[in-house]
Amino acid sequence: MMHINGISGLKPGNLSVYKFTRMNPDQTGGLMRVYRAAERTAGRLENIRDLMNAVGRKTRPELVSMDICFASDRSLDQLDFGKKLPIAELRKSKVALHKRDGMTPHIAHVVRRVLGK
Repeated sequence: MMHINGISGLKPGNLSVYKFTRMNPDQTGGLMRVYRAAERTAGRLENIRDLMNAVGRKTRPELVSMDICFASDRSLDQLDFGKKLPIAELRKSKVALHKRDGMTPHIAHVVRRVLGK
């Protein structure tokens, strides 16, 4: 809906984390777990901008929940990252999978393709 209406991204502003978590899908509760952990390490988080700073996301607050979901995906646990993966190969793999499937691939599929598994 944002794309259809020409909105490139939400502005984090001073929206409370409570309100933010109510308006964004978070089926696994990862956003609240990260919020609580960030508060323990970074201190009181007053708004979504504080949370974004704590988790390292600089833009597009509406994607924070998605980032957390991908990061906690168990399929990543099954991959062996014993060597550093070249970013160029990861990008090439992502583009190829996107072209093949018509959608942005899950990071686990991108890594598997680079690792040849």
